Amino acid sequence: MTLQALVPSLKPAPCNIYDETTKCEKVEGGNAALLYVAMYFVALGLSGIRSSGPVHGADQFDQNDPKEVMQMLGLGFGISTIASLMCAIVFFCGMPRYRIQLVQKTDAVIELFQVFVAAFRNRNLHLPQNHEELYEIDRVQETSEELEFLPHKDRLRFLDKATIQTSDSPNPWRLCRVTQVENAKMFLSIFPVFCCTILMSAGQAQMTSFSIHQGLTMGARIIGDFKVPPGSLPLIPVVSLIFIIPMYERFFIPFARKITGVPTGITYLQRIGGGLFLAMVAMAAAEFVEVRRKELAKSLGMLDAVPGVQSLPMNILWLAFQQAIYSVSEMFTNTGLQ
Repeated sequence: MTLQALVPSLKPAPCNIYDETTKCEKVEGGNAALLYVAMYFVALGLSGIRSSGPVHGADQFDQNDPKEVMQMLGLGFGISTIASLMCAIVFFCGMPRYRIQLVQKTDAVIELFQVFVAAFRNRNLHLPQNHEELYEIDRVQETSEELEFLPHKDRLRFLDKATIQTSDSPNPWRLCRVTQVENAKMFLSIFPVFCCTILMSAGQAQMTSFSIHQGLTMGARIIGDFKVPPGSLPLIPVVSLIFIIPMYERFFIPFARKITGVPTGITYLQRIGGGLFLAMVAMAAAEFVEVRRKELAKSLGMLDAVPGVQSLPMNILWLAFQQAIYSVSEMFTNTGLQ
């Protein structure tokens, strides 16, 4: 990928994709093959690192050493806490240099709260019939400051009350710009989607952590003496996507385009919804496998069996179904969020 980005002959000529009059050169032939092979290698490499890293770190502790057993949890959580705190400090220290601060010269979070406060303060006022009467700064005079301007949209109109001008000396906590209010509307519109993706990420965490612990209690033998290490379970979504993504692009999108008339087959919000639905299906499949695993362990008196030493007569590939379904849900959700 680095070579393709640096060598001009391995990539198309620069092109402005936002200019409809310009015909951009497509990536085809050997260059396209090189790009896809590089992306697949990156995906395989990352999946191996992500699955092996935590296991390798945990293997450094000797569970038979009483001293390490007493310290390993405290040390592990302590390092994680300190690292998270350092990340937060670095993030907040960089806020004055973020692009939104340099361009708008204002704090986006404070502007958001100003809209809510101003709308609440003006809740008893009546909105004008003509939205042109809502407060907005003069575009011509403020062009040099590179401020953002958004058109008014007739939705979530209760927030429009923040733009009702009541005095000649505007107070930012009582009077806001139309653009500022439209940004707040967009935030409220995507907030439910944001909350749903949090739940999906929680399920993903189970797939990459609890599934490995499940695999330690299950039979890993596949063919002959070949065994599947539980730590390699995160490779299943990657392998699944290698086959699913071409089918999605070549078959699903053209078929859906004929039905919906949407160039992308389905809308971005429909992709997110489909991904969340498949995430629920994956978690339901995970629940079925876990119930079956515990019932089997209970019937055999192996509830207290040592993981990795005593294995249940249940193949580890039962966990592949939930992993594969969840990979498809991630594909839909991530493409929708983009």
